[in-house]
This record gives sequence, structure tokens and C-alpha cells, in this order.
Amino acid sequence: MLEPDPQLIFLVVFLAGLTVFLYKDRNKIQRSSILFYRRTKSGIDKIDAIQKRLPRFWKAYGWGAAVSGVISIALASYYIGTQYIGVFQAGSIKESGLSAVLPGLVAESSFQPGVSFIPVEYWIISIGVLMTVHELSHGIVARSEGFEINSVGWIVLGIFPGAFVEPKGEKMLPNDDEKHMQKDENDGEEESTGMWDQGSLTSRIKVLGAGSFANYLTAIVFILLSTAILGAVAEPGDVVYVAEDGYPAAQAGLNNGTVYSINGKSINSQSQLKEIASNIRPGDQVTLNTSEGVRTVNATEKDGDGYIGIRFGQGTQLTDQYQPYSGILNWFLSLFETVAILNIGIGLVNMLPFKPLDGGQIIGGLVDKYTGENGVKAFNYFSILGMLLLIGTILLSVATAI
Repeated sequence: MLEPDPQLIFLVVFLAGLTVFLYKDRNKIQRSSILFYRRTKSGIDKIDAIQKRLPRFWKAYGWGAAVSGVISIALASYYIGTQYIGVFQAGSIKESGLSAVLPGLVAESSFQPGVSFIPVEYWIISIGVLMTVHELSHGIVARSEGFEINSVGWIVLGIFPGAFVEPKGEKMLPNDDEKHMQKDENDGEEESTGMWDQGSLTSRIKVLGAGSFANYLTAIVFILLSTAILGAVAEPGDVVYVAEDGYPAAQAGLNNGTVYSINGKSINSQSQLKEIASNIRPGDQVTLNTSEGVRTVNATEKDGDGYIGIRFGQGTQLTDQYQPYSGILNWFLSLFETVAILNIGIGLVNMLPFKPLDGGQIIGGLVDKYTGENGVKAFNYFSILGMLLLIGTILLSVATAI
């Protein structure tokens, strides 16, 4: 008798609920080509309420977002540049660090170049968390900087979900209600305040950097939470390893796992490992008993010492009293790790210097201020090329994996 798959049931229920929601809301959904979006004013009052509780804090938070945004643009640009170079030099997408993260009916998250599959429930929860904190942060900092919010909502570009907070006058989405926009412009001086294009460049940089800044902070929170839980329920476990490509251990067929003994000596801690490793000389035969089997390798030379090409670390295991809860604890710990990784990854991608990403809008604002219309046109072409290259690389990643 076949047992029901909880993941499959969860996915079916989620998709059924989403379908019902979209069907009921179908008359309010707008479309432009493969872009679907839904505007609403629901939630704007909550954003205002949060901002008004701690106005000084949110002012300082905005400056943190601006600094974080500028640094993130530099880091994201360097990373994406090195990854593109790696793809072209290696001639294979599998050698690149770029990865499309997709939901799957898998037991645990697996992040790797090309395409990464994570449990479908982790994907849905992670996307929900990162979109909520990202857009809420945009909205709060926008109100802190005096911008009016025209609408909030969700967006789907092809198959990629997202959310948005739309400051008044930004015109970030197509098919704007022109009559509504014209009414705003002609309602007098009072109604024209708080417009996006009338705000200072510094204020706009704060708002644009706020989304990714919130993602980074969320990742830190989940990492600390995971560390705290692990510290309370776990103790040091077996010594684990990862074999480095191009060195004897990997050439002997080792990848990653647990090491039980080296040259017949049991390994129970990293201190024992260091003592044994310090006596290995270039050319020595080293026998490793591991979870991948027994392998004998010849040590090579590195920095004058013997080296077999393995990175070791101390694993963890649940204490006896928490062993009965291992399933649920491991589920939550893995979820927290996944949420943290995706928040950092999406936060950095969002700061790439291509429009319409937030990083691109920051650069676009700087280009507009210091170079004028010709510079803006050139940057728009650069953004189109950059986004096509980014999307093309992601699609190639998926196609290669399939």
C-alpha cells in the first residue's frame, strides 16, 4: 500500500488555495505581456503605523540601508562578473556559481552551481519571508523619508514571483491609471507633496537599499536563531570532511562524509586529527576509513608539509534527551538555514546594477544626476544587456540541469 507523500499533499493544497485566491481576485489583476500584478492600498495604514512608532530608529535604519546598498552593489557586481567570466572560460554553466533555486519534492536543501532544488515547503516559506521583510522595509523607509505610497501588491514575471511597494510618482509598473495620475497632479500643491521624482537622491537611495538591507538582517536573525537552538540541543559529533578537487583524496574517489580513522587510529575530535595530520610527510601513504569506504592515498606537498587534500570539521549531534525530537528539530534547523541563504542571495541579486532591480535604480539615479539624458540612455541599454545575460544564464542553468 502506497503511503501519502506529505510534501505532495502540501503542494497540492497550496496550489489549490492559490488558484482559488487568484480566481476570486481575477478582475483586479492587471497584465502586461508576461507581467502580472495586483495593486491594493490594503496594508499602507499598517506601514504608516509602524513608521510612526519609532521615527528616529527608522531614520537611522534608512542610513544603514543606504550604506548597505552601495556596498552591496559593489559586491554583487564583482560576484556576477567573476561568475560570467567563469562560465565563458570553463565553457560550461556547471562550473559557475550561478544557480536557479527551484522548489522540489526533495528531503533537504541542496545548493550547487546550475540549479538547486529545495523542499517545496521551504521554498514557499522562504519566499514568503523574504518578500514580506523586503517590501515592508521599502515601505517604512519610504514613509520615513516623506514619500507617499500609491499602492502595494504582488507581481509575477513569467514564473518568478515577487511583491512591490509603489511610491507615488515612481511609475514602476506599466498600465498606470492615467486618469488617477492626472488627478493627483492637478489636485493642487498639497497633493503633489511626497512624490518620488521630487525627493532627494539620498532619500531615494535609502528607500531602494532598504529591501536588501532587511533581507540581510533577516538572514542574521535566522542564523542566530539556528545557532542558539543548535547550542541548546546538540553536542560535538563525528569529524566530517570535504575532499578538495585536484588533490589525492578526491582523486581516490572521496567527496564528503565522516572520517572514522586515519592509519588505524580512531578519530573522535579535531584535536586528535591535528595531531595525526602534523606527522604526515610528502609521499607518505595515508589510509582513511570513512563513510565512503576505505581509501589509501599518497600525500602530496603543500607549504612544505604533507597534504592529502581534505578539509575537516567537527559535526554535531543531538543530545540523548532531544533524540526523540530529531525529526522536527532537523526540519526547523534546515528551514532556518535555507531562509538565511535565500535572503542573502536574493538581497545581493536585487542590488545588481541593472534596471529594474533596486541596485540598477540607484545607479540610474546617480547617472541621471551627474551625466544627464545621454548617460541615462546608455545606462538603460546596459541594463537591458545585463538583465538578458542574467536571465539567459539562469535559463541555461535550468536547461543544463534538465
